[in-house]
Amino acid sequence: MIIDCVDVLGRRITLSELAWEVHVLTRRPWMLGWDEAVNQCLLYPDHIYQDKEHVNRECFYRLTTPINTDKFLKVVVEFDADGIGRVITAFPSRAPSRGEQPKWP
Repeated sequence: MIIDCVDVLGRRITLSELAWEVHVLTRRPWMLGWDEAVNQCLLYPDHIYQDKEHVNRECFYRLTTPINTDKFLKVVVEFDADGIGRVITAFPSRAPSRGEQPKWP
């Protein structure tokens, strides 16, 4: 497990090595080494939004990526019926996606 943390809402979130390699690094190999930035985004997000397409997913945003201080790091987390989340993907974003609804703060 690369990440196993508790978010600001008290929920456990994990990131497996397989998910990191397949869903993030395969598409964005330049994000190698960003796992700590993903962890910080989950622990100390600036915003959490409800995903616009999946009711069991939330999008965590934290301003400042390891390579660009004017972009957000977006981390998409899918929660199971027990409220445990797993990171689906992560990538830089200029802003929340149209259609996402604010959840926190």
